[in-house]
Amino acid sequence: MKKTLLFIMVLCCALTLTVSLACARPGGNRGMAQLSPAQQQQRLENRLEKMALTLDLTAEQREKIGAIIREQQQHQQQLKANMAAGRDKLRQLRRQQPFDVAAFKAQGYEMVDMKADMLRQRAETRSKIDALLTPQQREKRDKLRALHQQRKQCKKGGCAQAAR
Repeated sequence: MKKTLLFIMVLCCALTLTVSLACARPGGNRGMAQLSPAQQQQRLENRLEKMALTLDLTAEQREKIGAIIREQQQHQQQLKANMAAGRDKLRQLRRQQPFDVAAFKAQGYEMVDMKADMLRQRAETRSKIDALLTPQQREKRDKLRALHQQRKQCKKGGCAQAAR
């Protein structure tokens, strides 16, 4: 009886470990903030090269789009740094005794404004890039974006629901 119970416990631990390792993301969270400047530059070049190949960009389009993305990237890094500082301040305010509701609300609204600024800036960047693309390139990009969104949805388990 004890051997059977021990065997079941070992089997459960092994199964739990296997599932945990299978679900873990290799390399952890590899966002742009965790990359060195050289790695960020390489990622940008790879992104531009892929865009140039898939959309058949001219050299001029590639150069202009690269400049737009670099500008956006610099602005985005500053916004992310401000957001991190804002989150830290929000955590401090949350733990502060006595709790200051007005200060907490003000910091929360400031965080919302920063997020809105980030989203606005992304939309402006996309609009600038769209202005450089031909109608055929935009059409192809839209088809690829829709395909990408569909694949993303499938990874989340949405394919079975979409097929119904």
